[in-house]
Parts: sequence; C-alpha cells; structure tokens
Amino acid sequence: MGLDTLDRHTTLITINRRLSRVLHGEYERAQLAAGATVWESPDILPYPSWLQRCWNDVVAGTDGALPALLGAEQDLSLWEQVIAQRPPADTEPALLQSTAAARDAQAAWALLRGWQLHYDGDLGYASDEVRAFRRWAHDYASLCEAGKWMDLASVADRLIDVARKDSQASALLQGMAGSSGEVHGVRRLLLAGFDAITPQQQSLFAALGERGIRVEKRAAPSHDVNALRFDFATQDDELEAAARWARQRLEDQASASVGIVVPGLARVRHRLAVIFADVFAPGATRPGSAQPTPLFNISLGQPLADVPVVGDALLGLCAMAGWLSLADAGRWLLSPYLGGGDLSWRARLDAELRRIGEPRYSLVHLGEIATRMAGAGGASHGKAGFHVALLEALQRRDVSRTHARAVSDWASEFSSWLVDAGWPGERALTSDEYQAVQAFRELLATLAALASVLPPLDFAGALTKLQQLAARQLFQPRTGSAPVQVLGVLEAAGADYSYLWLSGLHHQAWPEPARPNPFLPVKLQRALGMPRAGSEQQLGWARAWTARMLVSAPEVVVSHPRQQGDEPLRPSALIAGLPLGDRDAMITSRAPGDIQGVQAGAPILEILDDQVAPAVDTRLPVRGGVSVFKDQAACPFRAFAVHRLGARDVEAPDSSLDSRVRGNLAHRLLELLWQALGGQSRLLALSAGERGDLVRSTAKRVLDDEARRRPQTLRGRLLALEQKRLESLAEAWLDIEAGRAPFEVEAEHSESRNVAGLPVTLRPDRIDRLADGQLFLVDYKTGPSDPRDWFGERPGEPQLPVYALAMDDIGEARVVGLAFATLRPGDLGYRGLAQDDGLAPGVNSVSASKLHGAREAADWDAHKSLWRERLTRLARAYLEGDARVDPKVPGATCRYCGLQVLCRIHEQ
Repeated sequence: MGLDTLDRHTTLITINRRLSRVLHGEYERAQLAAGATVWESPDILPYPSWLQRCWNDVVAGTDGALPALLGAEQDLSLWEQVIAQRPPADTEPALLQSTAAARDAQAAWALLRGWQLHYDGDLGYASDEVRAFRRWAHDYASLCEAGKWMDLASVADRLIDVARKDSQASALLQGMAGSSGEVHGVRRLLLAGFDAITPQQQSLFAALGERGIRVEKRAAPSHDVNALRFDFATQDDELEAAARWARQRLEDQASASVGIVVPGLARVRHRLAVIFADVFAPGATRPGSAQPTPLFNISLGQPLADVPVVGDALLGLCAMAGWLSLADAGRWLLSPYLGGGDLSWRARLDAELRRIGEPRYSLVHLGEIATRMAGAGGASHGKAGFHVALLEALQRRDVSRTHARAVSDWASEFSSWLVDAGWPGERALTSDEYQAVQAFRELLATLAALASVLPPLDFAGALTKLQQLAARQLFQPRTGSAPVQVLGVLEAAGADYSYLWLSGLHHQAWPEPARPNPFLPVKLQRALGMPRAGSEQQLGWARAWTARMLVSAPEVVVSHPRQQGDEPLRPSALIAGLPLGDRDAMITSRAPGDIQGVQAGAPILEILDDQVAPAVDTRLPVRGGVSVFKDQAACPFRAFAVHRLGARDVEAPDSSLDSRVRGNLAHRLLELLWQALGGQSRLLALSAGERGDLVRSTAKRVLDDEARRRPQTLRGRLLALEQKRLESLAEAWLDIEAGRAPFEVEAEHSESRNVAGLPVTLRPDRIDRLADGQLFLVDYKTGPSDPRDWFGERPGEPQLPVYALAMDDIGEARVVGLAFATLRPGDLGYRGLAQDDGLAPGVNSVSASKLHGAREAADWDAHKSLWRERLTRLARAYLEGDARVDPKVPGATCRYCGLQVLCRIHEQ
C-alpha cells in the first residue's frame, strides 16, 4: 500500500519516530516527482504522539477534571522517587543503580499495561525483584492518583473506556468526528512498522473500529529477493565498504535512497561517523573547510551532554556549584562558548593552573590567580582584564547552595548564570551548535516542568538532575533529507529503499540475545510473547525481520566481519544460505579519502634545508638569560623555538607535591634561614634549642606561603609531613655548613650584566663571601646534579660558569669556587671545583679534582678562559640565527624536550 493513498481522512501511525520521519520524506519526494509544488502535509506521526494527541483532544472537550498526562521525564522521576523512598526489604539485594532500576520498572509497568495485566494480579513465580516491583508499582499508582496524573502507557486504556463505556465521552468523540463519525476527522488509521500488536493496542483499535474507523496495516515494501552476502576482515573494513558502495550507488543514481542497517549502532556510532565522513566528504572535518550538504544521516543521536556547547555549559554550572577539577577548569577556560575576552590569555591562565598543579579550583581561587597574572602582566585593562571582571562578576552572584528550592527556580537560576558567563560565546554558532543550544534551553524547561512531581532540591540535587536529563536526551541535528540513512535494527523496518545494506550479521550478534525485563517473571514474559523475553522469541523475531528486510529493496547486500579482536566470526545461520558475492566487482568507486586526497592533490614536494633563522636584532631586548646558553648547548633549535618563538610545552599537572615543588620549598627554606643568620658565625653562636626554633618557624613560614597557593594540596597530614621533612633537611644541612671554613652569606640581589654578548640577570641561589673577601657561588640541587656538566664544548649546566664570568667582570671580588649543594636525603653535600682546596667538603682544587673534565685546563683561571671561549661561541651562534636540529645526545636530549612536533626530529 503506497503513500499515494494518504488523504486528509487518513492518519498513518508509525511504530517509532524515525519511521515517521522517513515516511514524511518519502511522501515529499513522491509529490515532487509528480510535479507538485504545494501539497497538504500528510498526517503521519508515531504511536506515542498519536496517543498524546487523542488524549489532549479528550481533555480539551471535557468539562470535568481529567488526569494530566505525565511527560517522559516526569514519569521517570516519579519512579526514581518511589524506588529511593522504599529501600529493599531485608531479604532483597540493595540496588546499585537506582536510575537503571527506575527505567526497568517503568518498562515493566508499560509491559503490564500493554498486555492488560495488573501488578497485583497472578503473575506467576514472584522473585525478590518481582516482589519489589509490586511494592513500587503500588506506591507509583498511589502517587499518580494523589497528583491526578496519568502516564502514557495508561492512555490507551482510558481511551478505550472513553470509546466504550463513558456515554458522555463517546458523544464527545462522535462530535469530534463530524458527520462521518471519525475521530479527529479521520476515517482510517494506517499502521506502519507494527510487527506485533499488543492486547492493549488490539482493544483500542477494536474500540475505534466500533466507532466506524477502519484500522489497517500498511503493507511492507516487497521486491524480488536479490541479495548477496559478503564477508570482510574487520568491522571497520565492512563499514568502509558499505560507505563506498553507498557513494557509488548515489553516483550512479542521484535520486536513490540508500539504507545501511547496523546492529548495535550505539556502540560504533563515533567510528562509523568518521569512516562515512571520510568517504562522503573527505577533508570536511579539517579546520576552515566548508561544510558540504550532508549526504548521509546516522539515525542515532549522541547524548546532549556530550555535545561540546552543552557540555561546557554544564561545566560552567559545576563551577557555580563551587569546584572544578583541574582538567574541567582547563576545558572550561579554553571553551569557545565562554565569554570573557581573549582566548589566548585564557590559555595562559590554564597553563598557570597546570603549573600550580592543584587538583581542583573554585571560582574564587580562579579569580585570585587571574588577578595576580593580570597585575603581573600589566593587563588589568587589556585582554586579561575582561576575563578577570567576568570571574569577579560570577563570584558576586549570591547562590544559597544548601537551601532547597523548586527545580523550576533552579532552572531559572541556571539560565541566568549562563547568560552572565557569556554562554554560548561571542562568535557565530554553526547550525548544529545553534540547534544544540536550543535543545539545552528546552531541557531547562523540561527541568522546570519537573517541579510538579519533584520535591524541592538543593543546588547539587538540581544540577545532578539536569546532568541526568542531558545524559539521557539524545541530540540529532536536523540536516534535511539525506539520501543515505544509517539505521539501527528497530528503525529500519517499514521503509522502501532503492538499495539496502544489512551489516554486522555474524553468529554472535544475530539474533540479538534475549533480555527479559528483570521485574516481571521470565516465564510469564515468554508465555505471552513479550519482546526480548527469550531466545525462541528472539529467533522468531529475527527470522521474520531478516526475511522482510531481504525484500525491502531491489538490491540488498548482507555482510559480516570475519574477526573481532582475536576471535573468529562466522555468518549468522539466518544469512548463511545466501550466495557469496564478489567484493572486487561490488565497488568500482575509488573516491579518495581525506589522507589519500591530500597526498594525491599535493604539488611536487620541495625540500628546503633551512637551518638558519634571521639574526637576532640586538637593538631589541634579548630575552632568556642564562637558559639561552643551556638550550643552545643542548640543541640550537630548542634555543630558537623557546626563546625566539616562545614555544613552551604545557606542563603535565601533578596533584601531589612533585619534585619541582619540593625543591622550591627547600630552596626557599634555606634562603630565609640565611637571611636570618647572615653567616656561619651567627649559626655557630646559636644553642641547639634556638637553632631548632629558627628552623621550625622558618619551615612553617615557607609552608604557609605555599599552602595559600595550593590550599587543596598542602593541608592536613601532608602539611605535617612536609614540615617534618623540611626541618630534618635543614638541620642536616646546617650541620654541614657548621663544619666549613668561615664565610658570610651575601644579601640576595639581582643585577643585569652582559656575558659573551647576551644579557644575563645575576640571581645565584647563594653567594658566600670567604674570609679573604673572595666569592664562592652555590647552586642548590634537589635532583640529580653533576659538576661534569660545566665542561665540554656544549656544557649541560652552564649557569654557574656564566655567573662566575659576569661577577668577575663586575670587578668587586673574584669568584674562586663553584659548587652544587645537593639536598637529597641520604646524599647531602657539596660537589664542585675551586681555585684552592679546603673551601668546602667535596669541593677540590683543579689539580686535586677527580671530576671528568677538570683537567681540560691547567688551573682555575684557565678554566674561566675556556668557559668564556665556549660560552661566546654559543652566544654568537644563537645571535646569528643558528637553529639546527642538532641534539647534543640524541634520544636523551630529546626525551623531555616537548618540541618534537616542531622540529620533527623523528621524521629524519
């Protein structure tokens, strides 16, 4: 029975919403093919929508009070309440997933309604789950009665009563029908896709038949069997073949309608979308590419919460709740859907959060960090200032998060807060993004509608409910009628296709496994033929479905993968008898995918060996300081990328106190101790108690300062452990300092000097002035350290030699020794080189030193001259633009560089 028989007196009722859209599209194409330019829209709608419309008509035409029809989410919320308020009995297992239980209970209620059974009736063997469901069902029915509500599964029963028993309502129906006696002006109901009709539906259609309305089944499309079977190595190969086959059919016949059926579509949706996009629109996913007219449509949407513009809105509401994890805070700051100024500045704020490494951040903490960064950069009224102002405005919103309020109030609060946060951003939205924003706003309205069935909730409860709604609602952007439809099993029946591909029909997937409802006796479900009740029902249904789909198009392809992981697969017994086809002959279209297309369309590759950058303009400030020497020695490209291009690897966040933070704490502790002591003489004059008090108070001061920056990390037991660690470290180190020759510690100062042509800021960890007035430079190290890194043409740690040359150039006093002060538990001490012996334990003269490289020069002054020559060569190479990819030790030098994506050393 074709769609051309539809008229204004016929309603076509489909088994699901998807088939309704497909048949609407078929009707429109038929009208266009017939030359029509204007036509009346056919009355095609899914069964649930038809029931809702009928009930709304009844309510509108009745003077008395009738129950209000619950929405799907209102109904599910009632079930969740019922289950939450009635815990399992002592003999029943506790529920681990109450939301899943509510959905199954809701489905069990609908099955009972569909088969016209009562939850208190004789259902057979009653397991713990069945007994629990009966109690829930009783409470649910009581709630509905008290609230004067009715669920959609019960509408058909009320309509039957209206049509058969209630004379006033029957007259109402008769009046709605007009002189012909049809409901809603309808003389005929046409059913599409109904493989099985429940007893409830049979009774309803019979009652309408008694009112003179014909109820007919639309004949399913039928063609001669012309099906071939194909197998493929993997599912990806199978899906790619299906996509190329569909593209070829469209190339051959532009007006064709192509269906591709994928069992378990939800599991492979993302991968399938990537494969089909690469075949039908190669390159369209690249940034800046024009979006082509979609040629394929995947019937199953994705959860609304997974759509980026909605996910970022939910993140913003989580920030309003109080805290965001480090990862979520970064995602929110980098979101294009957040207001607040320059995205590059927000990226720097994200990098700062990663550097700090707190596990979570509040809006207040984010505002403090942003304000500090803006002040340090002098950008309080620039790029940073706008975002700082936004964070401050959001903080000023006074939201009582513990006070319970109606969810409708929270929905309004959420909407207002998102507006203040600048959501959904300042740039123009794409069509899909705009539709997602509208869907989310409708979801807020759905949340508000739950106020009639939900008790007042606090902020966290309302936000959790919104997140659940967003996770449950599937979002499918409207893209027009695409010629290729990718469908799930239940959505495929009832439509007529020019070409049809049935994929994934291997022995483990087809027939699909039984999945009886856990809250109804399995024996009862099987006896009554309820869906998915047992293997026999599944086999019978799959056999009928397969037979119908094989004649649903003039050309049908059936396929399956040969392997899934390491497990071999064979065809389902329901398709094993079909003849095998020739894979090579099936697909002649060889349209390139994105990668192949880029390679084929690229011009002849030109190789440019460019290892020299423009020379540094020394008239402008040259940044980098000592680290320029270190990076140039390690790899010239690293120095160029870091100090001239500003390239930085984003730090990996660490929610604990990592070695870098612990090292900074130790440095700061010793810095403050020597500020208080001034030198060795004051240290030696302290009693043990006085020294202990000084160490203890100084360690506390250091940790208090750090705790203000990292309040979520440095607290409680960890804070106490760090206090103990720092005290122990300081006491052990001061013992070493007490045994040295006399010295005083110079007050910390910072001075800029020019070394080998590069400006350097002198900021040593410590400068000791010895008894003869000469200087000894100390660099604290809490990690691995080795003075051998001062030597060679490309020194690995040139900092102390650079400082030594700069301070000699000042001329106030000579530097006569350098040392690493190793602050590692079990490995405390000095390691260094000096003009003379006896300067500090572990620091020897050039002649006595056993350091590898110490004998490169005859004495201390000769080493200084050698350092100056080498550092000058490094500085000159940097200034001249040397940018060779030339790591000092390939592999080791590159291991923690983070610039491989720029230098592409692994491609050499």
